[in-house]
Order: sequence, then structure tokens, then C-alpha cells
Amino acid sequence: MREARQRLAAQDDYRRKVDGYARQNMLPADLDYMLTSEAAELRLRARRISRVAAQDPIVAQLNTKADELIRVGRDLRIEKMLSSTTPTEGYLHELHELAPAGQPLIKIRKVGTLVEQGRRADGRLDFLQEFEVLNLSVEPPEPLWYAHFHFNTGKPQFNRFDKAHLKTPAQRNLGLKWQQKQASTGAVVDSIWRGPIGKPFAEQYFAPLFDT
Repeated sequence: MREARQRLAAQDDYRRKVDGYARQNMLPADLDYMLTSEAAELRLRARRISRVAAQDPIVAQLNTKADELIRVGRDLRIEKMLSSTTPTEGYLHELHELAPAGQPLIKIRKVGTLVEQGRRADGRLDFLQEFEVLNLSVEPPEPLWYAHFHFNTGKPQFNRFDKAHLKTPAQRNLGLKWQQKQASTGAVVDSIWRGPIGKPFAEQYFAPLFDT
């Protein structure tokens, strides 16, 4: 029981440790794991103590703190994904899965129609279909990321896209030509984040909107 009390007393220090990792851009899932694994340790001690002293107040204190850690872990995971400048298909999926019932965190909508982008380096035509990922946790909702799907024909089947990726609003309209222009001036060429979208998640989240 003494060790359990010491563990409870150390919770503020543990939270500061997690917050420090968050500032160092630890992955959202890993931050969540740090908190939920600590919650599991507290619950384990609560169960052990309850077998011999079920009425001891520390049992409720351990379980209450465990509940708090699980809630904080989930909220921190969501917060870090929503503020990410390196979005991934995994983040997109998790934001759908972690949303409370009837309270979606994001919404995907199709933006316009296919737009011809000219020819690629290999000579093939490039057509772009854009989707907007809206952040519903703010009012009014605002663009969180953009999903770009590239096709080599103006009348494509959705599942025949050549490549697809997530971009941030700041880099929405930036591409290879912009980087080449930077290079031509001798400036440092900035990288452009493109989080790949594979066919399974593309079919799940974007295909239903493609023909609308």
C-alpha cells in the first residue's frame, strides 16, 4: 500500500514528463500509451489492495486517477493529431475512430471536379481531384488537411488513381514546380509534406464522395 501511495503522489511529475515528450513531438499514439499504461499500473494496485482492504480510500483514489489518465491520454492524442503538420492516413483513421458517438472530429468533402495539371515528367497527363478534411472541433469548422488524388485520365475510375496524399493548408498548392523555382534562385529548397494514402483507406473514406 505504501508503494501505491508513492505512485499516486508521483502523478504530477509523471504528467510533466509526458508533457515534455509532447513538446518534443513524440507520436500521438505513444503519448497516449504512456498515460494508459500508467493507468493500468494504478488499476493493478487498486485491485490488489481491494482484496485485503476494499474500503480503504486509496482504492477509489487509484481508480479515479486511472480514469483521468485514460481521458487525458485520449484527449492529448487527438490534440496532437489535429495540430500535426505531418498528417498521415493513420491520423485520418484514428480521428474517425476516436470521435465520441454523434460528435465527429473531422469531415471530408470533395472540392470541385477533376483539374488537369499538365504533363508529368514522364510525359503523361496529370489530373487532380482534391478533398478537404475539415476540423469540426472548432467553430466554425476550418480546413485541417487536403487530400490530393492524381489520375492519368480525365475520366478515371476512382480505384485507378496513381497516387494520393495528405497535405497541410499551408502547402496545399505547392509542388515540384515551386521547388524547382526555389532551386533556380539558389535558395534552400523547402520540403513538401505528402502523407501517402493507400487504397484501403482511400476506398473507405474518399471513394463514396468521388462521384458526388
